[in-house]
Formats: sequence, C-alpha cells, structure tokens
Amino acid sequence: MNDLLGVSMVVDTTSGAVRGKTGISRNGRVFMEYLGIPYGIAERFEPPQSPEPWPGIRDALNYGSQCLQIEFFTSRIVGDENCLFINLFRPVIRETNEFFDAVGPRLLPVLVFIHGGYFMSGSSNSYRPEYFMDEDVVLITFNYRVGAFGFLNTGDEFLRGNQGLKDQVLALKWVQNNVRNFGGDPNRVTIFGSSAGGASVHYHMLSRMSKHLFSRAISQSGTAIKVWSFARHPREQAKRLATKLGCPWDKPQSMVDCLKSMDALKIVQTHLEYRTVLLHPLAIYAPSVEAVLDENTFLSDEPLTLMKNGGIVNNVPWLTGVNAEDGLIYSARIIRNKRLITEIEDNWYETAPKLLGYGDNDKKELTSQITEYYFGPNPALDFNWAFQNFTNLFSDRLYNTATHIAIQEHSKSSPVYAYYYNYRGKFSFSNLLLLTGQLPPIVDIGISLTRNFIRRISRLPKNNLGVCHGDEILMLFNLGVLSNVHKAHRDYDMSKSVVKLWTDFACGENNLVFRNVTLERVNPLGFDIPYLKMDAKAAVIGEPFADRVRFGESLQLF
Repeated sequence: MNDLLGVSMVVDTTSGAVRGKTGISRNGRVFMEYLGIPYGIAERFEPPQSPEPWPGIRDALNYGSQCLQIEFFTSRIVGDENCLFINLFRPVIRETNEFFDAVGPRLLPVLVFIHGGYFMSGSSNSYRPEYFMDEDVVLITFNYRVGAFGFLNTGDEFLRGNQGLKDQVLALKWVQNNVRNFGGDPNRVTIFGSSAGGASVHYHMLSRMSKHLFSRAISQSGTAIKVWSFARHPREQAKRLATKLGCPWDKPQSMVDCLKSMDALKIVQTHLEYRTVLLHPLAIYAPSVEAVLDENTFLSDEPLTLMKNGGIVNNVPWLTGVNAEDGLIYSARIIRNKRLITEIEDNWYETAPKLLGYGDNDKKELTSQITEYYFGPNPALDFNWAFQNFTNLFSDRLYNTATHIAIQEHSKSSPVYAYYYNYRGKFSFSNLLLLTGQLPPIVDIGISLTRNFIRRISRLPKNNLGVCHGDEILMLFNLGVLSNVHKAHRDYDMSKSVVKLWTDFACGENNLVFRNVTLERVNPLGFDIPYLKMDAKAAVIGEPFADRVRFGESLQLF
C-alpha cells in the first residue's frame, strides 16, 4: 500500500468534486483525508445555507478557517466569520488495492465529532484522526459558529438564536447527502462530542430539525441541561451586548441592524469575560428556546421540559458519562489565583451563586445548604485545604447531577449506557489550567509545558489533581504538541481501548465490552445507575456520586 502515499483521490460531492490526500494512522495504516470542504455559508446571525457549487476540482488539502472566537487557553482572537468547513477521514481498505472497494456492499459506519468549548470557542482543526483510522470507520469533524455569532437570540422573530446548532444540522445533512461517495454508510451515523459537543449531541436528540440525521449518540461530559449549556435569558443577553457596543436596544430591528453592521472584532472582544471563573450570568452564549415555532425552529422548549414530556424525538441508543474530576475545569483555575481564592473565602455567600450558576431567589438559603453539605456546619473556608471538596462541588453542580437526570429520563425510551472515566494519563488538561494568571496566557502555557517536560526528563512526580474535564479526548484524538499517544506511549493501551469502545458502539454492537468488562444497560426503573469505570482495571460500579446527586436534586435547581 505504500505506493498510495502522496496520491490524491477525487470524490464528487453535492457542491462539486474534491481532491484529498493520504495520511498514515497511528499503527501505519494508509487513510484518505479531505480537509476544509465548505458545507455551508451564512450571513451574520442568520441560519446557514448550502454553499454555491464550485467548478472543476477543489483541493481539500488544508483545514478551513476556524470560526471567529477568543481561544480559551490563550485569550487570542482567532478565526473568521466564513468558517463552515467539514473534514472527512477514511481508511484505505487493505483487502484490495482499490480505495473504493468499500463502496456498495461494505459501507463503513460513520462517526461525526462535534467539538466542545462552552459554545464560545473551539475548532475541528485541533482534532487529528490518526487513532480512529486504525478502525474500519469514517470519521468526520466540522466547525460551527460560536459565541454571539452562533447563539445570539433577541427573543423574537428578528434573531431566533441557535445558529450554531443549525450549522450542525446542515453539516449532518451534508453527511447524509455525501458520505456514501466516500464509502460511509448514511444509515449508520453516530454523533459524538465532549463538553459543549456532548451537549450539542443531546440537543440533537431533542430537536425535530435533526430527525433521521443520525442513528446513535455519544455525549462526553455534556448534556443540554447543564448550567452552562442552556441560556435562560437570551433577550437580556442581547440587550447587554447591544449596550456594550453602543447599539440601540429598545427597537429590535434597529438593534439587529446595528449589530450586523458592527466590526466583527468589536463583537468578539466582548467575549473575553467568558474566560473568568466568576462569570456574569449572561457572559456565555448558549442554546436557547426560540420565540417562533415553525419548521425552522431548532429548540421549542426548555430541554428538561422536553425530556419529561415526551419531547425526546430522536430515541437512539446513547452512551454518556462524566470524568472523575470534571470540576477541575474550575477548581484548577482557581488554585493558582490568590486574589480569586481570597475573594471566594471572604465573600463566599456572594461568590457561590456566580460560581455555581443559580439566581437571586433564596440564594442565601441555597448557599447555606450547599456549604453545610460539602464543607460541614459553620466552616472557616480554606480553598487549598478543601480543594477536593470544591472540585466535587463543581463536578456535581456543573456535570454529575445533570448527567444523572438526563440518563434517567432517556433510559425510559431508549438504550442508555453510562461511563465514569477515571484514567489519569501522562498528560491532563489540568496541567494547562494550573497557570499563574500573572503572565500573558501564551507565555503561561509555554512555561507549563516546559515544567512538565523538565519533570518528565528528571523523573520528578507530576502535578496530579485527578481526571480533568476533557481528559478522555486525549485518548481519542492526536492533539499534536499537547498530546500524541503513539505506540510507545504509556497511554497507548488505554487509548486503543477507548477508541475501540466508541467504534464498536458506532458499528451497532449490542454487547459492548471495554477491557473484558461488559457494559450494562441502564434500568429505567432503578435510581442507581450502573457505570462502566473506565480505568486500567475496568469494572461496572454503582454510581460513584449517588448521595451527592440526591442532594443536588433536592435543591431543585434544574
């Protein structure tokens, strides 16, 4: 198969022909990749449309622009408003010397990845396919609009919101219309994602707009009912943005016209505040209920209401779970910031509602209940001493309780499998979160990576705070300089196991096995949920945070 290296392959799509190139998987398998294919075009704040056809053959050799945003780790402004690009990867089948031997009788299952980033940042360009290309699957990644560009909603007919999710729908329609030409099976499409990507997957299960576009779903530390994944007050958010940018807000059409004509950089600069831990409640743009209900509506009601009232319109098998210390995404950012620690310790009753995302109603009573449960009666709060307690609190409020509720509701109507990812690999995203905050972020990251390198070559113990939010991604994708789990890497065996489970699920396996342990389907009649503990020594365990979830549900914050 080496004679295929460097040979381009041309495939027809609904918009025109594209030329791809070859790559090499982790284990040396040849695969084809088609990068930066336009799947949509969109005016600012408007739903996307299919692109105009192009003449001749388009080179699909490089990634397209990522969507305009402020990067989470660096605070840099990157991207472009013209960003609706899709990427497709598929292995060259070894049975014959022909690439298209898979078309027809042997169409491959398709995995479509939706990137995360709190609906404020992220790009498909970061996720390389080498690990998945050792399996017989087609992998697809794509960009969608984020921040105000993707989720601004004026609460009326002028700007309906959910543009980013409608981008995703258009991408899934592109998959249905084109993947067969690449050897993929449009009837076996699994959508999966982490964080906001996982929440996006869940939203598609609740939306009629996404009907018949996928057959299975995987949500990694993300559901539609998490604190950060649903905007309850989009109209107020739009007014706040307009006020910041000097646009009128009392006349909706005038406000929209002003925002549409505004320099895009001025809009994205207002997003900088989302990187702070003590968020303004309107700082994160996210999916929201649309005021107009018609065939162009993505979300007709609040996600929890839909789940409880027969609104799960796409009842497909669902694999979902959390990481052991998802809450490190908050606590690790706080631990190195002395000013923030002081503010939390000295003004806990003021900062807790901001940290945990609950409103003014009864916030003192809620904070008292939370404080006593996690820290004991009348505690003298010490963030460093109670670091694990804070991490548990953030994990439960932001991830675990919502995941538990969603699993229970979905298990009533479709097969659901739950996992608890507890494997601490060589690298963790908590390494990047442990930044000083005193230097420019790009310098901070460089210092962090250098320290980790010095610790490794000096055989010093590493900072190990636990299994952070997003750490499972490191086993699924080659992230280049951050993490490349090659064959000689200590995490190689675990990475292979995680990729195999995801691809087995996508292939339609009913008897799912991870490291010789069989997953158990969730029983809709029981409170306790069986979780697959994903670690070097796998096991099926009871819900590891069941008591904390019961407490979280008792607060009635969802």
